[in-house]
Amino acid sequence: MVVRSFFLMSILTLFAVTAEAEQFSNPFNTGRIGIQSAISTGGNFGIGLEHFTENTEIGFSLSGKINNASNQTKTITPVIFGGFRKSLGEKTYFAYGLNWVNTLGRDNGIEINSSYNVAPYISLEQMLTMHVMLVGWIEPYNYGYVKKGGASTSTHTFFGSGGLGINYLF
Repeated sequence: MVVRSFFLMSILTLFAVTAEAEQFSNPFNTGRIGIQSAISTGGNFGIGLEHFTENTEIGFSLSGKINNASNQTKTITPVIFGGFRKSLGEKTYFAYGLNWVNTLGRDNGIEINSSYNVAPYISLEQMLTMHVMLVGWIEPYNYGYVKKGGASTSTHTFFGSGGLGINYLF
């Protein structure tokens, strides 16, 4: 009886150690939520919330701009993104997906009636520790539409935007 109990405990311990080692070697097995702070082209600083798994990512961030000198610019910019991830090594990931950006408010004293940008992105993500991840991304193409002051414009930009971010993952 003692031998069977010892054997059973040994097998259960082996499974527990193996599961713990697997979770440590791949921190995205069950998915992780993170808080991101990022700076993008043009000096926009944003704060966001993301969810990462081994193969996918989705998130939301928010940035704003206020011109205190003239008080003519007050904008808020929500961003939604989602995409896929591919492991390049033990702690490095390549990711690609789609961004949707909307800007609301006043720009140089003119009310923004409608605004959106749609862009694919590519990024490199490096795990610095078990909880801290560095991210750099670029948008190879960006389509933008803005309607303000009764006039509307569409833009097509190649490699016109990117950024750096740091995530804390729970």
